[in-house]
Amino acid sequence: MNKEQRELYRTEKLRELLKHFLIFLLVIFAVFFINPIFYPQIPIFTVVILTWGVAMLAHAIYVFSFFGFLGQEMEEKMFAKAAQAPIVEETKNNTERE
Repeated sequence: MNKEQRELYRTEKLRELLKHFLIFLLVIFAVFFINPIFYPQIPIFTVVILTWGVAMLAHAIYVFSFFGFLGQEMEEKMFAKAAQAPIVEETKNNTERE
């Protein structure tokens, strides 16, 4: 897998995580209002938050640890990108002017 393919794969996994999180928020919002109407005695809201929250956390840990987010390699990449950012920006501006 070359660098471009890895970046595409990483972007896709992050997109999936974002979709998962947005659906999680929508469901939590809906259950928050539906629970007191239909089942006021049973705290379904709490159960949904805890169970799906654990799954959401596991998904996030998988995505970020898989890409080295928690390790030394990611830190080195961040420093390298930060060091190259102004140079890349200047190159883009020079290309646009020509």
